[in-house]
Amino acid sequence: MLPGDYDHLPDAKQILGEHLFTKVEELYPQQASHITGILLEAGNQEVMRMLQDEGLLRRRVEGAKRVIDEECAKTEGNCLEASAKDSLGEQLYFQVQQLGSHHCAKVTGMLLELSPDTINSLLASPQELQRAVRKATATLLQEQPEDGYRIEMDEEKQELGEELYCIIEEAHPELASKLTGMLLEMDATHLRQLLDHPDKLNEKVQLALETLKAACLPT
Repeated sequence: MLPGDYDHLPDAKQILGEHLFTKVEELYPQQASHITGILLEAGNQEVMRMLQDEGLLRRRVEGAKRVIDEECAKTEGNCLEASAKDSLGEQLYFQVQQLGSHHCAKVTGMLLELSPDTINSLLASPQELQRAVRKATATLLQEQPEDGYRIEMDEEKQELGEELYCIIEEAHPELASKLTGMLLEMDATHLRQLLDHPDKLNEKVQLALETLKAACLPT
């Protein structure tokens, strides 16, 4: 059987986003959330390149910061609002992380769509924040909120996941859960094709491994 709940398995973009946020925060802590959001739009492959090349990362960060600064320069009020939102974003990210959410970057982004007053209220109330995080996670994973927001997976995909796990575990026992979770982002039809073609499956597993290594996860 496949160990653990699937909602505990991070996807590639989440892993890269959280690692990228940490890097950006070292350069521009007040604008880390905004800059990270811009950089993530470049796609997973480009983000991996940034994480592997400090020079490239700095150039991309500086470019994103210029875009933000130019937007801010147009309207002082917008600049102040953006700065305040960045500050709230950093506080939110930290609090969401403390709650043990496995989708910190995405959940934080969803909560930042709320009004500043609502966000401040959530930050002031751990219970309300936890409730909001659960709701955001439920929406993110398209689950039916039931029994503590447990995900009811499609039976077919559950079976495919178990088959995938058994195969991946033979070569990568310590990372089998993470790798399986990343592959389960694909639809069931694609997963069946991978199971029917070991070479293609191995290619996807290797790509997932590269993503984990780029995010500096233990291997």
